[in-house]
Amino acid sequence: MTTAREAVSQARQAWAAAMLDGDLPALTGMYSDEVVVMPSDESAVIGKAAADAWYEAFDQNVDITAWSIPADDIEIIDDTAIVHGNGTATIVPSGAESLSLDFKFVEVWRKQADGNWKWSLAIWNSNVRPGG
Repeated sequence: MTTAREAVSQARQAWAAAMLDGDLPALTGMYSDEVVVMPSDESAVIGKAAADAWYEAFDQNVDITAWSIPADDIEIIDDTAIVHGNGTATIVPSGAESLSLDFKFVEVWRKQADGNWKWSLAIWNSNVRPGG
């Protein structure tokens, strides 16, 4: 039997693969209707429709060539998982040169009535100060 920690790890791996592959249908199916996305240097994106639009715009304007988001910890509290860690990515914004990103993140995942885990909150920001 799969533990909650293993199920969340598997869901996170699928999410990371969808990000790297630019698979929007898979990606948008992995977060809850009440999702809150808090991208670095942007306003919060609240709700599934707003998150769908944000990820669609991101996908149209950015190519991801590398993506790694290992969890430093996954804490399970009932039907909630709190995940934090540090990640790296290489992205190519439209019309720009490749950027290497070094960031930290926190995710909240919730077990759904069907037993699947979906993320309901994600926040990330850079580990590198602007200009540094």
